[in-house]
Parts: sequence; structure tokens; C-alpha cells
Amino acid sequence: MSFTVRTALLALLLTQATAARGADTTETFDVGVSDYEFFAGSEGIGRALSEGAFFGETLLGIGLAPRLSGFVALDARGDHQLVESSGGFAFGMFGTPVDTDHFDWDLFAHVHYQPGAITVGPATEFNLDLHPDLALAGLYLRAQLCACGNGNADPAEGKYSAGVEGGAYWTMARGHQLLLEYGTQTPLAELGQLESSMLSLGYNTLVNSRLELLLEATLELPIGDSPAAFGAMAGIIATLPGG
Repeated sequence: MSFTVRTALLALLLTQATAARGADTTETFDVGVSDYEFFAGSEGIGRALSEGAFFGETLLGIGLAPRLSGFVALDARGDHQLVESSGGFAFGMFGTPVDTDHFDWDLFAHVHYQPGAITVGPATEFNLDLHPDLALAGLYLRAQLCACGNGNADPAEGKYSAGVEGGAYWTMARGHQLLLEYGTQTPLAELGQLESSMLSLGYNTLVNSRLELLLEATLELPIGDSPAAFGAMAGIIATLPGG
């Protein structure tokens, strides 16, 4: 397994389900059922117990063709009081129309469902790399649109939002990478009124040729009456046999 980082895919898929956002770029999967990912963490640390949450996410990735992949994902979350909980699943496709040594362009389409709500939307990501294969450092920019229906008959009660994340990575040694990312989410009906604003620091390392460990710390910036809070996440990315 080459040293690549993929958890941005879960951030795109599960925006409406959790505030977790992986500080990562995204790479297509090897052809076949080749990728398994699992992440768990907590968000809203420092706020009221009812406002924070534990969460878990998992994803199975399928390489459909070179530079074209599909996926299915599951997520679950519960508040810090362990009183309320919810879960959902997602599926979709993504691909890389442009893939060069120093510039990549990715496109995504996904559907996320949880009881009472469904979210659909496209996304795109641009990557600039100083060296091929993420060997040194680079920048990335990701943008997405989300349409979320809440199961009510009135379409006006649905929700449209846009998200933008920008970040930088540094491969400080073979198999060790640091990432810094800033991301925001805003409703299209009230552009400029942020729903979320986060700064994330991630560390990714290769355990062996088929297993990657990811650690992340997040600062949830204050918005309106909502104070600042912290989050933390850990996960693995595994390349499956045959991948």
C-alpha cells in the first residue's frame, strides 16, 4: 500500500451526520474490494453534555476501474449523556478525471440516509503536490453542495448547504505525514452565516504495507452563542487481500 490518505471521503459522506472532518486528501481505491476504514471519536468536548457526541464510522471501498471507485459506509453517534443516539448509511462513487504527478482533480457523488432525513450532493477536490505520490508536501481544496430532506411534505423545510475545506500536508519521513485543515459549512439561504467552522491537525503513519493509522485533533471554533469545543478521532485504513 502506498502512503495515501483517504478519510476525506468519510468527511464528505457524513457531513450531515457528524461534525468529524478528516484532515486528508482523497485517493481512488485499487480495483476490486480493496479498502476497509474504521474511525471513532468524540466531538463537542467542553460544551454541555447534551451538545457533545461520541461517533463511529466505517467504510468499504471498491475499485470499479482505474481512477473510479465506489463505496458503502455506516455511521452511528450518541450524545455524551448516552441518552440519545442515531445512525445512518451512505453510498456513492468518486473518480479522478485528471491525475498527474503534481495536480489531481477528483469528483464525488453520494447519498446519505438516516431515519427522517436523506442527504445528496456532489463534491470536488483539487490537489497540488510538490513531488509525485505525496512524497513531500502539497495543498488541497475541497468543495461540496448538500441537499438535505427531512421527510416532511413541504420542500421548503428541506435544507441546502455548502462546505469548503482547505488544507496542507507534509510528509516529514517515509510513512509519516502531518496535515492541517480548515473547514466551514454554511446554509445557502444564509450565505456568510456559518453552521460550523473547524481547524484540524492530523497525523497519519503506515503500520505496515497494508495498514495505516490515523490520529486527529479538532478545534471547533465558536459561532454565535456556541462556545469553542474540541474533538478527537482515531482510525485505521486497511488494504484488503487482493487490493
